[in-house]
Amino acid sequence: MKGEEKNEEYIELPEEEKKTLLTIKIEKALDIRDVERIIKVVREGNVCIVSLRDVKKNIPEYQALLENFKRYSNMFKVNIYLLGEDYILLTPKEIKVEK
Repeated sequence: MKGEEKNEEYIELPEEEKKTLLTIKIEKALDIRDVERIIKVVREGNVCIVSLRDVKKNIPEYQALLENFKRYSNMFKVNIYLLGEDYILLTPKEIKVEK
C-alpha cells in the first residue's frame, strides 16, 4: 500500500572461509643436519614424508637420526609416525593420523 514502509529484515550470512590446501612434502634425510630443516617445514603447517632409506644402511647414524627427530618432535609438538623402516611421517600437532 502507498505510504506504508516495508519492514524487511536482512540476515547477514557468514563469508566463506578461505579454504587452505594441505601441502604434503617429500623430503630426504641424509644426516642429522637435515632434521632441523625438515622440522621447520612441518612447523610451517606442512606434512612431510621423510625418506630414511639412504641412512638406514648405517645403523648408528639411522638410530641417531630417529632420536633427533623424536627429540625435535617433542620439543616443537610435531607428530611423528614410523612408516616401515624407510620412511617417517611428520605432521603439525593439529593433524592426527588414526591407525
